[in-house]
Amino acid sequence: MAAQNANRLDAQISPEAHCLDHAAGIAKDRGWAADWLNTSANVFIPIARDAGWHLLSDDGVTRVWVASAECLLAMKLRASRRGRDSDDIANLLAYLGFTSIEQAEELFESLFPGEIVEAKGIRILTDVFEAGLPDIPPRPAVPVLVG
Repeated sequence: MAAQNANRLDAQISPEAHCLDHAAGIAKDRGWAADWLNTSANVFIPIARDAGWHLLSDDGVTRVWVASAECLLAMKLRASRRGRDSDDIANLLAYLGFTSIEQAEELFESLFPGEIVEAKGIRILTDVFEAGLPDIPPRPAVPVLVG
């Protein structure tokens, strides 16, 4: 899936201060932006039930988990930033085989109980379904995290 901001990684980290110190060192060593590790997306992470996290790497010191496609779609719908999330939402809908706004709303409400997809999210969903879903994108390759 195309990332609009591919030079940043949204992450929930712990302990935050310690991890951010190490991230700053990595940024300096690699010539990356200091804010490449972004913790501001934490507000979009579902906390109501297990969102289907998958362990990507565990080297005994650091564990890296990736969210399921369902979780990513719910997070993207919660953010619903037109122009930034629309393509990702379309790709996730196609990947998950969703065929209606109602399916997306049901998923969202299962991960964020008591909340509904806001009007801006419904507009994106409407636009996506009216335009037609894209071809199902290939599953992203598992990144090599050490080396």
